[in-house]
Amino acid sequence: MIWLVAFIPAGWVVIALTRSDAMLVPFSVLWIAAGIALARRVTESRCPRCAESFCEKSEMPYWYGLLNHRCQSCGLTLSPDDDSPQ
Repeated sequence: MIWLVAFIPAGWVVIALTRSDAMLVPFSVLWIAAGIALARRVTESRCPRCAESFCEKSEMPYWYGLLNHRCQSCGLTLSPDDDSPQ
């Protein structure tokens, strides 16, 4: 989510550095491509406990993988205080 919110200030920096808004379009395309690559990396990560895919759903869109904090196979959570046996 920080990646999406950071686009606005990053866009302002690009406009300020280039003194033109013409660079905003290529910057946006690169920003979106990098965001998709990061989302794909998150959804394809393996669970350290069971070695299965941490996020079962891997097709577009990747929003589920970005918001998921529990392994779909064994129930391992990313926050230690939430890791209760099921």
